[in-house]
Amino acid sequence: MCGLIAALSLSRAGPPVDLARVARATAALAHRGPDGETHWHDPAGRVAFGHRRLAIIDRAHGAQPFTSEAGDVVAIANGEIYDHLALRRTLAARGHVLRTQCDAEVLVHLWQDHGAELTHTLEGELAFVLWDVRTQTLLASRDRFGVKPLVYAVHEGVLWLASEAKALLAAGLPRAWDEVALHHAVSLQYPPPSRTLFAGISQLPAG
Repeated sequence: MCGLIAALSLSRAGPPVDLARVARATAALAHRGPDGETHWHDPAGRVAFGHRRLAIIDRAHGAQPFTSEAGDVVAIANGEIYDHLALRRTLAARGHVLRTQCDAEVLVHLWQDHGAELTHTLEGELAFVLWDVRTQTLLASRDRFGVKPLVYAVHEGVLWLASEAKALLAAGLPRAWDEVALHHAVSLQYPPPSRTLFAGISQLPAG
């Protein structure tokens, strides 16, 4: 189990992402990743990532984010890619250079080969966020069954994504109950699939 946070300014001309808020959000996920905390942001300040790591595969070299050979594709992930060994062999045969043994590193190289269709090549339970510096494209995805969580919200012109709503609240997003979702949780034991208990914070659909 790891924890991730991502922030994207929705306007290229807008102010840069507040890195202090990203740091607070990442720190709020410390319980999900006791083995390390890392941050990344693009030079223009439009996008920033934070990651808390639970080190399982390649404990020495698997710190995130992962980047492509040229550094123009960046990804962070939570979970496990079951078929990563087969994917690594295929990617290496195509000329990709993978620097670690960590499963999530395949994401940046699969994006280069398949674009958003990379999600159809993955077997596992995971949530990830990927940023293509060259095309200014952000991709966020969860596994087909939604085992790993990923929530999102838009606030003050910034798209925020995180493994838990508490990270977004730590970043300074408004704190308010979603009364409809709360009613569902109390009466049915879970909120509607696309909602959380917090107003303005939604769950990314599975798949």
